[in-house]
Amino acid sequence: MDTPHEQQVNGVKRILQNASSSLVNYLEETTLTMLIEEDIKADKEKYQAVLSSIRRLSVHVEESIDLCERLSRTAYLSEAAKNKAFKKLYVHCVEAFYNPKNDAWQENSRASYSNKMGVEFDQPVAGSLIELMKKISPDFDQLREELEIYEHQY
Repeated sequence: MDTPHEQQVNGVKRILQNASSSLVNYLEETTLTMLIEEDIKADKEKYQAVLSSIRRLSVHVEESIDLCERLSRTAYLSEAAKNKAFKKLYVHCVEAFYNPKNDAWQENSRASYSNKMGVEFDQPVAGSLIELMKKISPDFDQLREELEIYEHQY
């Protein structure tokens, strides 16, 4: 039987794996040229920034999956060590999703009570990008909910 710690680590890992799958598939199938062709009024720099943020987010998610795997293999983990690990995971994944480094998009503060995706763009973007965000937004909402208590620790 799994301990509460193991259940939490495994739950977080499943959420991350789901998001990772969507991010990796999108990045493998989508090019800058495709986004520009999809959006007739395309701004090349905007899409370069968006793809850069998605790549960065994908790396953070993959690193966090590795962290979860290390946490699940650790026989004994102090509460302080677990808190520190989950704080790192929160910063690298949740904050990177809702507040990307280059402001490629921003958090939609009304999403939780309007049934919309958790992020929004300041101008219209390609439909495939909207679909990706709709697909991964629930994962990051769930991750935020699961890890929110670690946001202000350490």
